[in-house]
Amino acid sequence: MPQRNFWEKHREANRPLKAWHYEAARAVWKKPTDIKAQYRNASILSTKADHKAALKLVSKLVDLDPAPRTPDGDMLDVMSTLVAAYEAKHFSIEPADPIEAIKFRMDQHGLAPRDLDPLPYIGAEPVG
Repeated sequence: MPQRNFWEKHREANRPLKAWHYEAARAVWKKPTDIKAQYRNASILSTKADHKAALKLVSKLVDLDPAPRTPDGDMLDVMSTLVAAYEAKHFSIEPADPIEAIKFRMDQHGLAPRDLDPLPYIGAEPVG
């Protein structure tokens, strides 16, 4: 639920959320631990359930297409950063071996090694 909708529904959260938004809009955070250093009780995504909930919120915010430097835009920025950090830690993908990547792509296109022969520096024929 976007921040504005939340504080309209829960009036008691209005002032604290607006104060947080004011600080967050002016902060220069480069990674989630920067947020945690400033806000010791900040909830950084640490479980699959946290990740799932964050993805749901990010999806809703993306659908709203908020402008930058608005409460929803800033929330999208922060949540996207948290999701990216969680995914980099929990779903990291090793870089592909370049040769295997080429072979895979060739297979996808139904190409064989002989199809590379006419290409300079790749095929069997010497250049020159």
